[in-house]
Amino acid sequence: MITGQDIYDNGFDYGVADDFVDKLVEDEPLIVNTDISSGPGIHWVVMILKEGMVYIIDSLGPNNYRPYGKMMLQKIVDRGYDYSFYKFRFQKNDSLCGWFSIYLSYLYNKEKPIDPYEMTYNEFGKSADNQDIMHLIRQFGLNKGQMDKKLD
Repeated sequence: MITGQDIYDNGFDYGVADDFVDKLVEDEPLIVNTDISSGPGIHWVVMILKEGMVYIIDSLGPNNYRPYGKMMLQKIVDRGYDYSFYKFRFQKNDSLCGWFSIYLSYLYNKEKPIDPYEMTYNEFGKSADNQDIMHLIRQFGLNKGQMDKKLD
C-alpha cells in the first residue's frame, strides 16, 4: 500500500481527513487520505485550491464512500472555501489511488495554469480503466521500483 512517505518521495505534501486544510496552498496540489490521522489510511484523493474553490479529484468518482467525508468537507467550508468534485470515475477499485493522485499532481504542476478538471478530462476523458492508468503512470517516470512492486 502506498504511504505518505511515497508521496513525499515523489515531491508532494499530503494530509488526512482531520488535518489537511492547513496544508492547502493556492494553486498547489495536495494529496489527501480520506482516513483520520490515527487511522491506517483508506483512500487517496487530490485537492487543488484555486481562487477559493477546492477542486477534488477522486479516482473512484464523486459518489465514492468516504468514511470521514463529512468531516473533510466541513473543514473546507469552515475555512471559507467552496468545493467541487470531478464528476467521472476512473478506477474499478482503489488499488492505484495513491499513484493516480501522484500522477495527477505531477501533471497539474507541469501544465498549470490550467483548470484542474479540464486537465483531468484531457488526460482521461470520461473513463479509464486500471490498465490505462498504469500505462500513463509508468510513462510519466514516477518511482519505478515502488510502482513495479505495487503492480506485481
